[in-house]
Amino acid sequence: MTKLQWPGPVFNFTEGAFMSIQAPASASTSVQHAVQMLDQAHALSRASSLVSTVLGADDVQAASAVQEIRIARSRAAGVRVVGRKIGLVGNEADQACMRAKPVCGTLLAEMEGLDGATLVPNWAFAPRVEGKLAFVLGRDLSVGFATLADLVRAVEFVLPAAEVTESRMAGQTLTEVDLIADNAGAAMFVLGATPRKLEQLDLKLCGLTIERNGEPAGFGTGIQAYGHPLNALHWLARHCAAGGQQLLAGDIVLAPALGPAVAVAPGDDLLIEIGGLGSIAFHLSDNK
Repeated sequence: MTKLQWPGPVFNFTEGAFMSIQAPASASTSVQHAVQMLDQAHALSRASSLVSTVLGADDVQAASAVQEIRIARSRAAGVRVVGRKIGLVGNEADQACMRAKPVCGTLLAEMEGLDGATLVPNWAFAPRVEGKLAFVLGRDLSVGFATLADLVRAVEFVLPAAEVTESRMAGQTLTEVDLIADNAGAAMFVLGATPRKLEQLDLKLCGLTIERNGEPAGFGTGIQAYGHPLNALHWLARHCAAGGQQLLAGDIVLAPALGPAVAVAPGDDLLIEIGGLGSIAFHLSDNK
């Protein structure tokens, strides 16, 4: 891989501007405590202890409340929600045969970086890079119990995508509760500019290659995204409907990673290639 030059804009997402808005008084003490733990991690750029220790190891509802409070603050500050991301809790084998547990996070407009640009992760939170597919919806998914046919009709096109994930509880073994509260690790994402129709792609077998500084660093296929990327979208549509929400026309949905996440370091150049969809490249800078 030829050494790339990075003259473009620098993208750096931070939630610091939103932290002056407090958790609502109606939230439980444990939920308010978990929100404060994640806020303090951001303020100090220092990983928090596991929020599952205060929410409970199995309290998914409380974890969702933490995520919702933090996203609501972003909305109150004028930040636009642009879609969802899907992550998986489980090993590689589980992810490929739908035994993994899906979790979802919320994508904000300010999280987007551009192909060819420089991204600035928070290095205190152990960023990693994943190659993904992005579904862009052309119509609302307003039905309460979406079928696969509903999804195929709703997807307007597919884009290649990369996500930079971060953990506000880095260095520890995260549970489903921790991941949900932490917005599924959402930090930054980059979309390619080569839209493809579903019928032009074999999503189950499309191949992923990630190069780091010109060297192969990760591989995968669509089958690792919950057996098939559309399976994950199917889960998300029903999950949202069960919570009284819906996916809307224009929403971006990042499917689960097509392969293992790649650890990165300041100064790395990343190239993500997805069969049938094209490639994305970007540079990772430090926080200075």
